[in-house]
Amino acid sequence: MPSRNLLPSIPLLAALVIAANGCRKPQSEDAPLPPPPTVTIASRWMFGVPIRGSLLWLSIATLLYLTGSMALGLMLSAVLKSQQVAMQIAFVATMLPSLLLSGFIFPIANMPLPLRVISNIIPAKWFLIIIKNIMLKGVGLAYVWKETAILLGMTLFFIG
Repeated sequence: MPSRNLLPSIPLLAALVIAANGCRKPQSEDAPLPPPPTVTIASRWMFGVPIRGSLLWLSIATLLYLTGSMALGLMLSAVLKSQQVAMQIAFVATMLPSLLLSGFIFPIANMPLPLRVISNIIPAKWFLIIIKNIMLKGVGLAYVWKETAILLGMTLFFIG
């Protein structure tokens, strides 16, 4: 695939995002419309990442992951006494493991066994597996149901 200059695509993407956010009017003050999927737009138009799977399953998996992440944050903020402690614990307990142990930066297969075991409790690991399979391989729920069930279980655990 020939390399292409990304600079002409950036103003186009910015115009699309501004138009999508600025031109839409909410139905009422109580129910604003959700923002457009700008990361998906950027991955498709700027970087040429194919979206071979269903956008519906991609949206459902993203919603499930975001719900679990917000539930974890709410659980931490309810348990901890101050906002500063909650922010520090949330950073150390969620952000660093999500980047380092989820397979986003380093392949999990190249990690030592103890870190591979710890990575199984990181929700981002399961979300990345689902997203890679849906976007790049084009598979459906029949193929990623185990990962989706694990992510759903983690979400329900954090909520309850």
